[in-house]
Amino acid sequence: MEGLLWVVPISGVVALAVAGYFAYDVLRSPTGTPEMQEVAGAIYEAATAFIQRQYRTIFFLALGGVVVIGLVIYIFESAPGVSKEELAIKTSIAFFVGALCSMASGILGMFVAVKSNLRTAAAAQHSVADALRISLRGGAVSGILVVALSLIGVFVMFIAYGGVPTLSARSRQEFRKTTREMPPSSPISSATTSVTARVVARTSSSRLPPRTSER
Repeated sequence: MEGLLWVVPISGVVALAVAGYFAYDVLRSPTGTPEMQEVAGAIYEAATAFIQRQYRTIFFLALGGVVVIGLVIYIFESAPGVSKEELAIKTSIAFFVGALCSMASGILGMFVAVKSNLRTAAAAQHSVADALRISLRGGAVSGILVVALSLIGVFVMFIAYGGVPTLSARSRQEFRKTTREMPPSSPISSATTSVTARVVARTSSSRLPPRTSER
């Protein structure tokens, strides 16, 4: 199960590499005539002002969201083995990390998309195929970055919050007891139940309250 967990960050890194290659391919393309570059410069200046204004506002809204989410979680939510303060703080941090990943993908994606406009127009002067390739890759960078940073961000938070704890002696004992008490069933059902028991034992080992008595 732990081996499958690494599929998430590896997929995120591969997606980042693909986005980086697409951005490199777009930015190395010819930029056209001086007149085209002059128009593109004005568009880039306006786009930069828009990005700065928009994401400055989003950043402060995200900070406000951190406070609101923390208060709501603290007042209305609870989880076994976790204090209200810890649950509220960790949820707020996870929200803020997600907001930062979203902002990063938006800023980088907008930058590449704006830069691809000039290069698409320049490529269209001699090849429709090149123009289509540059435009599609320039627009794909933003979407790929959203997926890549989401996967990496979720994985980092999962690990930071103890998503893969060491299996304690008590957890191993309870897992063995669970597997012994399983009724006979089909191979597929048994395998599914076994995997589920492993996941529950691993992810809940650090959250189980101490026993008061033993039967």
